[in-house]
Amino acid sequence: MSKENLQTFLSNVSEVIRKQDNYPICEAIGEYYEKILKNTDSYFKRYDQTKQRAVFYKYKTFHDFQNYLIEFESKFTSHGGKVIYVEDAASAVKEIEKILISKLHQKLILSQSKTLYEIGLYSYLKENKKEFLIGDLNKYFYPILPLSFDQKIKDISSLLKLDNFEKGSINVLNLYKKYLINEAYKNSISITGADALVADVGGVLLLENEGNLSINYAFSKIHIVVSGIDKLIPSVQDMELFNALHSTHSFGNYFCWNQTLLTGPIKEKEVDGPEEMYVILVDNGRTEILAHQKQRSILNCIECYACQAVCPVFKFINSDQNNFNKGPVDCIKEPLLQGFEKASHLAYACTLCGKCEEVCPMSISLPELILHNRKEAAEKGYYVCVDKSHMKTLKKMFLKRKTLESPYHRLMLKLDFKKDYGNQRVFPDFGQKSFHIIWTEGYGIYTEKD
Repeated sequence: MSKENLQTFLSNVSEVIRKQDNYPICEAIGEYYEKILKNTDSYFKRYDQTKQRAVFYKYKTFHDFQNYLIEFESKFTSHGGKVIYVEDAASAVKEIEKILISKLHQKLILSQSKTLYEIGLYSYLKENKKEFLIGDLNKYFYPILPLSFDQKIKDISSLLKLDNFEKGSINVLNLYKKYLINEAYKNSISITGADALVADVGGVLLLENEGNLSINYAFSKIHIVVSGIDKLIPSVQDMELFNALHSTHSFGNYFCWNQTLLTGPIKEKEVDGPEEMYVILVDNGRTEILAHQKQRSILNCIECYACQAVCPVFKFINSDQNNFNKGPVDCIKEPLLQGFEKASHLAYACTLCGKCEEVCPMSISLPELILHNRKEAAEKGYYVCVDKSHMKTLKKMFLKRKTLESPYHRLMLKLDFKKDYGNQRVFPDFGQKSFHIIWTEGYGIYTEKD
């Protein structure tokens, strides 16, 4: 197991928890989502049946995946679009690089997308010193991020290089939109993620609440969409169901304010749209996840982030917006995608409280899947904190009553466990008397000697 990854994860947890100011913010996020999720069933006449229906559509897609994929490609290409298949993240970045090289000196406008994080596009552009602009404001206004409205406005003002602004002024947001429009008109290339790929019409679905993302693809010359193959859904009729589940669990609205279904580049008599449109379909280990009989249901995720918001672990870790794409789903996905050698520690980053399963609109049993990951990690020899030899020693101690009653062994046991217990919690003291002693003193009953 990679000790560096484990140490980094634990240090991030400790650093965030030490910031006492984050507690009320993170608790407020939890309360916000709890209120949303209490009302989710009110949006649907038959809430449980709605979730079952969505799960069925996902099962239907994966069961006949090849035919749906061919249908999507044929419809999309017939409208003038281009589909590129890639096996891994590095190949996806290479394909994007080819397009960028052929279109020199054009402004890059990116969206905040989990798929773009997955392929490492942001870090690649920074390392190669290629300037880009974040078009949508999900980074600033997504409910999962515990930033005050004033802080968000300051961040946007800094981006626009505005020294003075009215506190809480919406004018800054209007300026940002105008700034985006001006940049998009400069022969720009827009790169976004997809919320869904609709097979029967060959369409790419984009959801947002701010209205800035539509500026990207409406005025850019070239639009590149990067999507995982698990985003595929059968038809437009199914799209309404998934949109409703996503929006109700993310924002507490029945539908997102902006829903766009793109079927290709601009056509005759259309007012706006890109001249060229590409869809890069990324596998990146998803077919390997499908091979796991137990964990494959994680691909049903629609990325509403409700589980991430209510998770007692990740709602604190994600108070740092640099960890925006981490959550309970990643605890299951990343060990399977990256390998347990690099990411097995995420299989143990869960308290198994079950809140994530309660709020999941796709009825994914996340705690159960994490336990399957832990089992697989243990079978491959990757442990966190306690190994087999340690467990054998503890077993011998717990099997002997006299050993546990010994002050020396109790002290050693406390010191041993305290290392793994951490510095953020107070380790409870052992009782001065064991249950056996209290029982015999109270009732005068003596059992056989150990």
